[in-house]
Amino acid sequence: MDGHSGFRHEPDTLSRSSSLLELQRLAIAGDLHDELGSLFTQLGWALADLEGEPLPDSARQRLARVRTLVGETEAATRRVVSQLAPPDLMRLGLADALRRVARNVLTPRGIACQVDVSESAADLPEEHAITFYRAAQEAMTNVARHAGARQVSVAIAVEGGIARLEVVDDGRGSQTTGPDGAGLRLMRERVAGIGGRLSVEMLPTGRRVVVWAPVCRD
Repeated sequence: MDGHSGFRHEPDTLSRSSSLLELQRLAIAGDLHDELGSLFTQLGWALADLEGEPLPDSARQRLARVRTLVGETEAATRRVVSQLAPPDLMRLGLADALRRVARNVLTPRGIACQVDVSESAADLPEEHAITFYRAAQEAMTNVARHAGARQVSVAIAVEGGIARLEVVDDGRGSQTTGPDGAGLRLMRERVAGIGGRLSVEMLPTGRRVVVWAPVCRD
């Protein structure tokens, strides 16, 4: 059966809303990065100036606590920004960003990963690229946590106006993060936001996660 049969290529309200929300996320991420990044830098300078002053031990201890809190707040801000707009994706592009996910998530567990992003998928619309990146990231994380796999393949291509992501592993599958798991539910919602679908197929050895989504190129 053709996994993407029945797609409607005309834009719908859900798809348009998702695009607008993704643009808003990117704008917010940029503002947080630029504005708060500058403020954290200034806070660091101000703290360094104070640390250079002759202070009683009690004040110096409180100052050290403030510096710790500033560092923790900056780290939390960076995490929020990375959720709004994946920095590796923005900086490296889809293929290299996914290879970095594989190195960080799979390689430490001894799992080999092949990432193949075809030329046809090199210029995916931004909201599609982010959705596919997040879906592949979630799938690889599930494999690392639960599958007991030795090898994973990640492939993205566009054919006939349909973008397709496929993540296949040779593990035992997951009993705790199946099709109704929280992570996959969130993936389905994100994919639906660009007019797409997500399927999970248990294989004789391993599992296949597939995302299809229509692509309208300008």
